[in-house]
Amino acid sequence: MNSKRAQSEVITTVLIILLVLAAIIIVWQVVQGTLKQGQISIETKKNCIGLDMNVLKATNATSNNILVRREGTSTAKGIKTQILLNDKLNATSDGFLDQVYTTANFSIRGLNASVDQVQAVGILPDGTPCSLGEKVTVTAA
Repeated sequence: MNSKRAQSEVITTVLIILLVLAAIIIVWQVVQGTLKQGQISIETKKNCIGLDMNVLKATNATSNNILVRREGTSTAKGIKTQILLNDKLNATSDGFLDQVYTTANFSIRGLNASVDQVQAVGILPDGTPCSLGEKVTVTAA
């Protein structure tokens, strides 16, 4: 009788150990996936550090009425610029602002002075948007 009870206790102990190991493996897979996703996100966003796109001028003129300058310390290359008008995407640059303190002109027709607001954002080559620049209110030409 004692030998059957001893076998039962050994089997129970082995099953508990297997359940604990299975739980550890499941938790590790979840943690590992989360860490990997976080690493990819950090690798992508690190090029945004020190990348600032600022609207220098926004007027209601008929052409070249928005002037954007790349500022900051980022040395990332292949940066495109997008212009947001009243928080909605309006224009994207065809060229790249690859150097700090370079400028680009945009033409957006039909802007209302003292009403419309524009912002610029740098876009990495993989399509990742960086932080938005400050909103600038359109002025009369």
